[in-house]
Formats: sequence, structure tokens, C-alpha cells
Amino acid sequence: MKQLLSSLVLFLLVAACTAPAPEPSLTLEGADSYSVSAGGGTVSISFSTNQEDWGFDVGSASWLSGSKGKSNLILTAAANEETIPRSAKVRIFAPATGSPQASAMVTVSQSGSIFVPELSLDCGKELTLSAEKQAYSITIQTNMPTWEYELDGNWLEAFASGNILTLSVPENTKDVDREAHITVYAPSRKVYEMTASVSIIQKGSDITYELENLSEKETSNSYLITHNGVFEFKATVRGNGIACEGLKEPAALSPSGAKLVWQTRKGLISSVSLEGENIRFETTKGTGNALIAATNASGDIIWSWHIWKPEEEVLELPVESGVTAMNLNLGALMENPNDVSSYGLLYQWGRKDPLPGSPILNEGTTYTKNLEVYDIDGNPVKIGSTSMYDTKNNTLAYSISHPTVCISNNAQYSTSPDWLRPAESNTALWGNPKGTVREEGVYVNKGTKTYYDPCPIGWRVPDPQTFRHITSSGGFTWASGETEGEMHWYDLGGEAEFAAQDLNGDGWINLLDFQNGWHLILDRTSGTASYFPATTRYNGQYAMFMGSMVGLWGNYWTNAPSLDNDLKDTYRGAALAFGIKEYTGEWSFSVSPVSNGGRADAYAIRCIKD
Repeated sequence: MKQLLSSLVLFLLVAACTAPAPEPSLTLEGADSYSVSAGGGTVSISFSTNQEDWGFDVGSASWLSGSKGKSNLILTAAANEETIPRSAKVRIFAPATGSPQASAMVTVSQSGSIFVPELSLDCGKELTLSAEKQAYSITIQTNMPTWEYELDGNWLEAFASGNILTLSVPENTKDVDREAHITVYAPSRKVYEMTASVSIIQKGSDITYELENLSEKETSNSYLITHNGVFEFKATVRGNGIACEGLKEPAALSPSGAKLVWQTRKGLISSVSLEGENIRFETTKGTGNALIAATNASGDIIWSWHIWKPEEEVLELPVESGVTAMNLNLGALMENPNDVSSYGLLYQWGRKDPLPGSPILNEGTTYTKNLEVYDIDGNPVKIGSTSMYDTKNNTLAYSISHPTVCISNNAQYSTSPDWLRPAESNTALWGNPKGTVREEGVYVNKGTKTYYDPCPIGWRVPDPQTFRHITSSGGFTWASGETEGEMHWYDLGGEAEFAAQDLNGDGWINLLDFQNGWHLILDRTSGTASYFPATTRYNGQYAMFMGSMVGLWGNYWTNAPSLDNDLKDTYRGAALAFGIKEYTGEWSFSVSPVSNGGRADAYAIRCIKD
């Protein structure tokens, strides 16, 4: 019996030792997906299992590493240097070896890096070079794969190789500093994320000039100079001093002093003095415009002269009408659609003194700030305006003694858009009172230069026939359309040709050829063209710069009054005018070689040979 019990106990013990093991289990105690930032980090995955040993597998995700805790898996993600997000499936299983196994899958996602484009030039934003011929290398520092550049300045050449932009700088043989601009775009000009730019200034040669008398042969209200130095001009003569029909003989001036009224660049004019009958001044820095005045014993201005120092040479261009025109607007420093210096100065009709124009290339909203000008100490000079509510100062005498004031015609606008009172209005101020008289469709009166004409020696304000050829009808034409493609120009009688350059060669004169103004063809036989920027104007009613249409509207005075004969329009002036405007996705264009504008408005001038 004892033996039987012993055998039974042994059987039960053996049976207990060979009982089947429990099925493996593994259960996640948290989420089955986790996110990690691009900078990297760790996540802890908790789970429970009935197995003593367990393992994990991150697959091909080399950016993930893991370590085993007591009851959790700690995953560490390296920083993601790419902008593309990435993810991995992580398997946790128990037991670590053998089978069967229990497992669970966890997804770990990592965001891509935020790409921060970088672009800089190792030369900074301004680079000053000596007058000597030289090569200069600029290193382009960027994390973008490609870059392109744009050079604004026809005296300079540039060549790109790798991340180096090499400048080929010729010798500057003039004593005037010259300037160019380079803009770098990355990855390209058409689609760019970053830009960097540098202004390149090359110093002028160290040349010493003797005192130069600008009025030795003739006098004028404007003197054109091409270099730094000491100059003088006669201060006893008003303009050219020549009497003409409609204007009394100009009385001689007896100045007691002289002063700089304004200059567009600080340091352009360094000194001004009266030396006997001459005003003497010195230019020392850069290019620009200035206004110098003769004063009486009380310091009041009795006459003033425009000093014009452009960057580019003033050239003579043939025009179909038989005259010769300047390549630049009066007061412009260059002929460049991408530089505001090409705009020049603005003039109320009949006045000899300029008003500074726009400081910007274009502006889509109301903008009433003109280019800033400075006195001889570099302090800002305010361009003012007369009262809008009376005509006390709407006189010729006031305009002469206050060349920095735009004269409002608001108080008399219902009857006259002139800046002069009707009793003082004079159609002969610029020498062509009958300028809009036509014979067989041609404006026959060319006029004569007067002592109020603002152009330099040898030049004058153009007559209405000068640019009339730019439309085949000689009058108003218009067009409308989208940015690209067909565009027909029309007038009231049918199709009209518009003589502007087809810059992109698509066969049409459209918005793609408009670059803050038109390149007008002055002579179709030779193909001679010149850039006429959309300079906008001073509004005569408000007597202030109205820049809401800078880069869209252009107006250019002629020396003639308007052709219209009703009461209000007898106080207007004839002008070349063009403009563009957007209407619900389409663009409307208009051009008139002989339009009319209120004489109180201030427009640009393109001088012709006298």
C-alpha cells in the first residue's frame, strides 16, 4: 500500500512538470503611434507581457535606436536633417527568441526640418572701389542649390563661376563717382526665396580742373555739368535774357548774395558764393541735381538756376519730326527703367524752376512724398505748397521768389486750372503761344526759347509736333487686354499704330514691353528709341506730389498752350501723355502725343535742340 501511494505521488509530480506553458501575451499600455520633432528626441513605450524576456526590431530605420527598460522600450530618434518627414514601424515581441511569440507594432513619425533659406554676399551691402582698372570677386554664401544675378550698371561686367561672382571693373577716367547695383536671386530670378544686393561705387579719378565759366557764351536757367570742380555763371541775367513776343524785356538782376536752395545728394554742392556779377560754386561728390539762387540784401531769392550733373552722357537723338531730342528727361541721371534716377524733375507749365520727383520706381497706393532734398549742411529742405483757399500767391513774382513751393490752383479751379491768376496767365512763358495752331494737320509753330525756359544752353522745351508720330493718327489711341498676347491699339477712327519698342519680340506692344514707362521709337527709319518713364506728377489742386501712379502714368509738357477753346481749357497746356490701369484682371492703356493738362500740374520735360 505504501508503495502504491508513493507511485501515485510520483505520477502526479511528473504530470505537473509536463503541463503545457501558457500562451505568450504582449499588450501595449499606451498609444500605438508617437511623433518626434525634427530635432530628435525620445519616446517611452510601455507594455505588459507574461514573458520574462522580450525584444524589439526597428527595421531599416537607422535613425532610430532603442534600449530596454523594466517594462518599457525607450526609443531615441536622431535629428532629421532633411525637409522630408520620415516614419518607422517598430515591432516589440516576447519572448525574445523561440516561438510562439506575442508582438505589437508601434509607429514612430518624425517631422522634416524647416528649411530656412540663407543668402548673403561677403562684401556686404555697399562696396567702394578705387578708380583703377581691376577685378573683384564676391563670394555668394547660400544653402540653396543654385543662384542667378542681375547687374544694373552698363559700365561694369560680371561673371559667375561656382559660388564666386567676379567683377570686371574698367578704369574710371572721369572725376565723378559712378554706381552700379547687383542683385543675387536664389534659386533663380523667376522663382526665388531669397535675394541679396550690393551697391558698387567706383570712385572718380583724381583730376583737378580749372575754374570754368558756364555762361561764357550763353546764359540759361539750367547748366549741365559733367565733372567735379569749381564753376561760375553770370548772375545778372534772367535765363537766356532774350526778349520775345508776349514777354517784356527781362530786367537785369543786381544780386547781393547767393545760396544753395536744395540738392538731391548731400555734398553734391560744397560751396556757393557771389563773386562780382557771377555765382561761383563747387561740386565735390557724386551726381544729382541742385538749385542755386541769387539773393537780395534781405536774403530773399530774386532768381534761381538749376544745376544738372547726370551720371550718363546727354546724347542727341534724331526725331521723325525733324528735331533732335535728348536721351534723358530733364534732371534725369541715367536712362534705366529699373532706376528711379531715370525719372528726372517735374515742372508746372511755364515755370523755370524744377520740383523734385519720385523717390520710388512705382507705388500702388496714394503716395505723396517727393524725393528728399537737402541744404548745403545736409539738412532736409521742405517742398511746400500755397494755400488751397485763396489766390494771393498765384503770381509770377511769387513763383520766382519761392522756387521750393508748388502753387495750388484749387481756389480758382472751377474757372482755371492754371497756377497763375487769370489776369496774369500768359501763354508765351515758354515761347509758343500759338503752338497748337495746325495747317493741314501739322503743328506749324515751333516757338522760341524764352528766359523762363528750364532747359540747358542749346536746348528748349519741345513743341507739340515733336513726338506726334508715336501714334499713326497723331492723336489719342488706346488698347486693353491681358498681360500677354494680342493687343490692338485703337482711336476713334479705327486701328492706330503705337510707336513703342516690342522689347520681348512677341509681335505685340503689350504689358510685357512696359517697364515703368515705354521705350518710344523716335525715328522709325533708323530705329532710334528712347526710354520715357512714367514719372507721374504734382497735382495742381493739392499742390503736392501725387505718386499713386508712379510707374504707370507719364506726362511730358510741350511749350504750347492747349488747343481746346472753352473757358476752362484756355488755361491748359499741351502735353504728351500715357497711362495704364488694371480693371478686374485686364489692363487698359492710353497714349496721346498732344493731350492737355492743367498748367498747375507739374510734369516731366524732354528737351529738344534749340
